[in-house]
Amino acid sequence: MLVQVLCKILNTRLNSQFHIIRKFSKHSSLFVSLILYSVFCKGPEPSRNIFTGNLPQFFQNMTSLQFLDLSSFPLGASNFANLLTMIPSLLELHLPYCNLKETHLSHILHNLTTFSNIQHIDLSHNRLTGSIPETIGRLAALTTFSVRHNKLSGTILVSIWQLSKLRSLDVSYNSLEGEIYESHLANLSMLKEFNVGSNSKLTLNVSREWLPPFQLRDIDLSSCKIGNGFPRWLRNQRKLHRLVLSNTTISGPLPIWLRKMPIIPFMDLSHNNLSGPLTNHFRTSAHRLKS
Repeated sequence: MLVQVLCKILNTRLNSQFHIIRKFSKHSSLFVSLILYSVFCKGPEPSRNIFTGNLPQFFQNMTSLQFLDLSSFPLGASNFANLLTMIPSLLELHLPYCNLKETHLSHILHNLTTFSNIQHIDLSHNRLTGSIPETIGRLAALTTFSVRHNKLSGTILVSIWQLSKLRSLDVSYNSLEGEIYESHLANLSMLKEFNVGSNSKLTLNVSREWLPPFQLRDIDLSSCKIGNGFPRWLRNQRKLHRLVLSNTTISGPLPIWLRKMPIIPFMDLSHNNLSGPLTNHFRTSAHRLKS
């Protein structure tokens, strides 16, 4: 039977606590899940690098490991490549706040392209640089991709729009640019979360008659440019829980159909030039129309 490990470790006692996992090290090839959780290491500036030098021995030979969460651990770029060679069966990788700053995203994704079955990648809050490379198109099984809060630039290349199994895309809070057309989104029928906000040079340019192939729960287009006025395609999105269109240069009266939609628990339309009532949305938990 495969061994599943969940280990919560305080950062201040981490070195003394590695023996918890070392006890299982002789069975490391059977590990399928490993979570090292550091409660005092949250945030963009972890207190100290606990992975200075070589990676701990217990990472070696984890040939069955499918889930790895090192959130908030200052892993460092040099150890990242070494780590991946030890976990060939990986399906989910969670590395937010891992001190990968100034690392080029293409270097990281190049190391990940050998994982043909990987489904979940979270590299948020790492100050990664560069652009999203074409090689991401090789990760055909990918369902979740998050690189929010980094320093990425350039355009979103066609290869990412070819990931037909994608359910969650979050590239918000970067410096991406260019235009997203409806043809880019045509293959994403499984998409549930579409967060590209806070990329001020990014434009969503779709026709007023466009019918999306997906039903979204979460949309963030804040600070992006939206062509053709208030997006009419939203009227067909019946499962929305969060809608953020703040600072998107849209103007004019709110469409009547918006009032007839199911209540959206969180909606932010602030910092635009919009007018008109949202009668059925007054009961929402958060509603912002004007700044």
